[in-house]
Amino acid sequence: SMPNKDISVKRYRDSYIKYFNYVFQSIKDKRQFPRRYQRSAHTTYKFDPDIKNKTEKSTDKKILLVSDHKAGSNLFVSSIKYDVEVLNLNELKMRNGCLGCGKCQFTGDCVINDDLSEVYTKKIKNADCIVIAATIVDRHFSSTIKAFYDGSFFIGQKPNMKPKYVAYLVSGPLSQTHLASLFIDIVSMKSNHQPLGVVSDEYDDSDFLARLIADYAERIEVQLDENIVKPANFFAKSYHTIMRDLLWSLAAVKRTVYDFYKRHKLFDYPHKNIKKIMDRSLLFFLLGFPLTKNKIKKDVLKILADSVDKASRF
Repeated sequence: SMPNKDISVKRYRDSYIKYFNYVFQSIKDKRQFPRRYQRSAHTTYKFDPDIKNKTEKSTDKKILLVSDHKAGSNLFVSSIKYDVEVLNLNELKMRNGCLGCGKCQFTGDCVINDDLSEVYTKKIKNADCIVIAATIVDRHFSSTIKAFYDGSFFIGQKPNMKPKYVAYLVSGPLSQTHLASLFIDIVSMKSNHQPLGVVSDEYDDSDFLARLIADYAERIEVQLDENIVKPANFFAKSYHTIMRDLLWSLAAVKRTVYDFYKRHKLFDYPHKNIKKIMDRSLLFFLLGFPLTKNKIKKDVLKILADSVDKASRF
């Protein structure tokens, strides 16, 4: 990658050459390696739910359902109380992926003229909740879904979906497809949105799956109505810290993303926070006394002992 200069440095190039020579030689010698993932099994039954539309639909929240399904009714749309706009990706003009021209780094616009730019800058931007209905094909999401996400490259590293809720409806063996599950986690971490979980159709029981989807829609309604916000996890915070430092050093190249971070005060370096500086200095000072250190140690051990005691009662 560009910041690490792993191609321009000779010792890294030599390491890559050695690695690929090893891979090619292993293929030539037909060496045996353990299988990391077992073969996935797709369900073959026909999902035939009894769809009953909710009579009253609310327009208080904007729900956008992005789907790669070519046809079929949607139980989720009929189960949720909000009006849902269904965006069928098969009906959009989606051209090739990112060309790497760099235009978006300076202007914020994509050089490719297709429908995805408007989808991201208008439909997704104005939605309160985005539901991704995706199909698993050959151990990953379909090429249509991949093209949809590739079309967001012009946004760069902007966490522009931070206040939005995102849900997933997956058709295929999600529990057996590590890469698809990992992809969902990475997208959530990168865009810093509010994840609402995932429901897949890997059940041989139409009635059970119908109840699962209906309950999922109800849970989404509650989180939207109550504005329930989960705190960012460790991976999301780590990604933010890495991108914050990277964008600060590459401000001249990634101009639009840098301006976005600066405008939204995302360059939150701790050494610029007066309160954090004072807290840090006070802690250093207090821990310089053995009495304070021993007191903190005892308090921490007591908290841990109490937690273990409470857990053992269940």
